[in-house]
Amino acid sequence: MQELTHIDSAVFAACELPASWLRAANNRGADSRSLLQGTGLFQDDWLDPAKYITPRQLQQLFRNVCEAKIGTDTAFILGARAAQQGCLDALPLWSTSTWSHGAKTWIAWEGAHSDLSGHVSHAIAFATYMHETLRSQVGEDAVWTYYFKHRRAEDFPDAWAFLGPKIHFAQPANLICIEHSRTEVVTQAAPRTFLEDIRHRLTAWPDLTLPACARQLDMSPATLKRRLATHGTTYQRQIDLLRSSRAVEIATRRDYSVESAVHALGCGTPSNLRRDTRRLLGVTPDALYAAFA
Repeated sequence: MQELTHIDSAVFAACELPASWLRAANNRGADSRSLLQGTGLFQDDWLDPAKYITPRQLQQLFRNVCEAKIGTDTAFILGARAAQQGCLDALPLWSTSTWSHGAKTWIAWEGAHSDLSGHVSHAIAFATYMHETLRSQVGEDAVWTYYFKHRRAEDFPDAWAFLGPKIHFAQPANLICIEHSRTEVVTQAAPRTFLEDIRHRLTAWPDLTLPACARQLDMSPATLKRRLATHGTTYQRQIDLLRSSRAVEIATRRDYSVESAVHALGCGTPSNLRRDTRRLLGVTPDALYAAFA
């Protein structure tokens, strides 16, 4: 079995992106001890080029910096710092799906390991990160449109101003649409993580059961369940996330009939399609189609 990045795998150099986030917070008067709370790390760890931290520790640092209330643009700065470093380290915080249709590139995302995607700060950091990372590829004349699950939070005026006027809140999914004239946009791929590997297998074999997936990974079903639990998720949750992303992609493409959508999502019947879309995304297929018109 190949080596996969787990939530407790020490894979991120502490002196790079994490140290950059800490410096940004320290420069604004944040207390280092509060920033490190719950990370299991010490101040000297960020100066050690041989020290590596885990996704779980990176998440906790992100949460601590955002909760330090050092400015309304904190999340924006965290995303920008990651992009400025050309940093792949930030991507394991998010689970992304990307597709293109005509002159539009779409990026759907959720929190990869935890409930961080429920935080507005997490959404702002990701949107900023992707904007700064892909801007040179799509060109300055590209039109960016953002769809957030969150309702608009008035505490982040700088972030909303940076992202521009095309922002839609309280949407069925987190999504970025980029209209551009380039022939291809390449989003950076994160190193193969445990959850990414699970999603890769479910994409290749949509009907893959948990026992069958466990056999592919050379582990017992109970071990696979425990591994998923340490990431704060379940096998069914990963199936649901994949189906949600696929449903959103179908809604944006505009070239699927009801019958082809039923087949692509494995729903069986149009009534099942309506049921599953409402369960996964909280809206009907018609409302999902209208949301991303």
